[in-house]
Amino acid sequence: MANLRGHGPAAFECNIKTILQGYLWNSPEALVFFDHRGALLYQSAQGELQFKRWNRTLAHGQESMSLPAALFPVLKDGKGPTQLQHPALSGLSANLEPTPGGFVLRILSDQLQDGPEPLSAQALAALQKLSRSEQRVARLVVKGLRNDQIAERLCRSTRTVEYQLNSAFRKLGVRNRVQLSLLIS
Repeated sequence: MANLRGHGPAAFECNIKTILQGYLWNSPEALVFFDHRGALLYQSAQGELQFKRWNRTLAHGQESMSLPAALFPVLKDGKGPTQLQHPALSGLSANLEPTPGGFVLRILSDQLQDGPEPLSAQALAALQKLSRSEQRVARLVVKGLRNDQIAERLCRSTRTVEYQLNSAFRKLGVRNRVQLSLLIS
């Protein structure tokens, strides 16, 4: 608690929000929290990625982090959990659940559910040399995805994926995708 700053109720509330957001950010689930009006409160890293993916592929190409229009009626009536299938992406769905302070949107993706396979000691040691982002890219390379497919899946630009892949090559001392796959599969 040495990093907490300020005194009084406002500072305490700010510190609690910072702690909550930091904790939630590292959650492996794709979670996005909204208040009763639909304003974004908190989100996990996976929640941000999948929510951007959800909005980007809608007919209007909505890039903002706002609640999909199909869920606004649920906010108004405040009824129990509601499930929604993405209108364009078959493997993407969401559950909107009321909470005392608003709503939590839990985004479910086939892409997130094909969890990590067991790793050999060699693969684990290699992956520990990489950043979290580089690990994700490397694991998707092993699954046989191209850079453009990885970029779509992770909601990144192709250029970012190429940069992270080259960084992984350099850190692991490999020259190509085949060597990378042999090392971490």
